[in-house]
Amino acid sequence: MLENRRLILAHFWLAFALFVVALALGAWQMFVRSPLDTWISDPEWYYRSLTAHGTVMAYVLPTLSRWRSAIRSAKRHSNSH
Repeated sequence: MLENRRLILAHFWLAFALFVVALALGAWQMFVRSPLDTWISDPEWYYRSLTAHGTVMAYVLPTLSRWRSAIRSAKRHSNSH
């Protein structure tokens, strides 16, 4: 049981860490696309960051959604006892 709990917590911490990375990539993408900065010399980096941002969010959002439902389930379980 303890190993399962550690694995689950590891997924949540990884999701939170990757969410921070995705936020940074999203902010950078907005900055690159804004008139504040000229277009970067190699557009490939922009599209790589766009792909990384989407991939990270595809992992993070379902993980955080399960975390929220797990908390709700635990609250319901603790209130019933």
